[in-house]
Amino acid sequence: MTETVRFKVRNITIKVPKESVWVSGKGAAYLRGKGHITWCEDDRRGDDCGLKYAEGVGREGCSFGHITDETEKARALEIVKKDAPEEIEPKKPEKPSILDEIDENPAGPFSFEKQLTIVVTTSPTQSNPEVTLIDAVLSTFKVVEGLDQCRLVVVCDGCDIANETTSKEKLGFKRGVVTSSSHGAYEEYKENLKKILPENSVLVELTARNGFGWAVRTAISQHVRTPYTMVIQHDRYFEKAFPLKEVLLTMGAAPSIYKVVYMMNSSLKNHMERIRTRAPSVDWADPVLQPVRVSPTLGLTPCLAWLDSTHIARTSHLVKFVFGMRGRAAESGVPIRRGDFPEDRLNQAQIKSLKEEGPSCHKRYGTWIITSSKNQVRHLSGRNFRETGSSGARARLLLGLEDSSEDED
Repeated sequence: MTETVRFKVRNITIKVPKESVWVSGKGAAYLRGKGHITWCEDDRRGDDCGLKYAEGVGREGCSFGHITDETEKARALEIVKKDAPEEIEPKKPEKPSILDEIDENPAGPFSFEKQLTIVVTTSPTQSNPEVTLIDAVLSTFKVVEGLDQCRLVVVCDGCDIANETTSKEKLGFKRGVVTSSSHGAYEEYKENLKKILPENSVLVELTARNGFGWAVRTAISQHVRTPYTMVIQHDRYFEKAFPLKEVLLTMGAAPSIYKVVYMMNSSLKNHMERIRTRAPSVDWADPVLQPVRVSPTLGLTPCLAWLDSTHIARTSHLVKFVFGMRGRAAESGVPIRRGDFPEDRLNQAQIKSLKEEGPSCHKRYGTWIITSSKNQVRHLSGRNFRETGSSGARARLLLGLEDSSEDED
C-alpha cells in the first residue's frame, strides 16, 4: 500500500502519496509540481514526519510557489483533489470559544445568580488544616447585598513537595513549594473545606501548582458562564458594603468603558498620586483620568495599574484581554503563564501604555476603583487563624483584628 502524508488546505485535510512530496530545508512541504500547500502533519518539520527529500525539485518545479492568494489556494486544492479524491477527510471542528458560552444578557428580571459568579482562590497556608481563614472570608459575603446569592467557585491550587535537594530559597507557601507535612495538612484542609461550602458552590482541586492567575483561568474556563466574575483571594474579607447591583448595572450599561471594578482597600486610597509619580509627563487634567459620579451612591475613579486585589470583571474581558483561551492569544499582548500573577505582568504593561500612549490607553484596560473614604475590603493573615473551628475567626473579624500587612493588596 502506498504510504501517504497529510496536508491541511483551508478546511480540508488531504492525504497524498509520500513520493509526491518535496520538503524544503526549512521544513515547508510542497507537492511536486503542484505548489506550496501548507505545513506537514502535526505542525512538525517535514523531515521529522518521515518525508523524503526529492533531488532536483524546488520552487522552480512548483506551479504556484508559496500560495497566499485565496484564488490560487482554491486552484491548488482542485489539483490535489484530482490526485487523491478518495482520500479527502473533513477537518475536525475547532473547539468552541468560551465567549460563545457566556450568557451576556440573561433573560428575565435582574438576578445576582445569573449576573455574577464568585471565584475564590486558595492555596497552602500556615493555618492548614483549619478552615478558619477562608471561613471568615466567606462569612463576610453577607456584608454586601446579593453576594450570598451568587454561585461560588473555590479553586484549590496545587503545590510542589520539597525534597532533600530543595533549597531554603525555593521553599515557601507563596512559592507553592511546601514540606510533606504541610502538604498533608493542605489535603486535610481541602476535605474540611468541602464541609463548610454553601450549596450553590463547587470546589475545584488542581493537581499541580498553577499559581493565582491560572487558578482563576481554570475556574473561568470550566465553571463561569455569567457576564461578570468576582475574583477574591482567600485572605481578603469584606468590611464595608458597596452597591453591588448598581455596579453590575453600570458595567452592563457601558461595557466598553467599565470592564473591571476594584473594591476600595488601603493600598488604593492614594492610587492616583502614586501613579502620577511614576508617569509625571502624562496630562493629568485629561477628562479620561477624572473620577466619575455615576449616582449619589456610586462613584468610580480610574485605576491605572492592573491589580489582583478583589474585583469584578466582565468575564469576556478576562477571557479575551487577560488570559486568552483555547488557542487564542490574550489581546493585552502580555501572556499570563502558569505560575504568574496577572498583576506582576499587566501592572507594568498598563503603566508603560500610559506613558507611551497617554490617557487614551485606559479604555483598553477598562479598570476602575469604587470611590470610598473607607476600606471595603481588608486583608487577613493565615498566621492569626490557628485555633480550631470557625468561631475564632469570626470573633477576630468582629473585633477588627486584621493583619498589619493589609497594605500588600
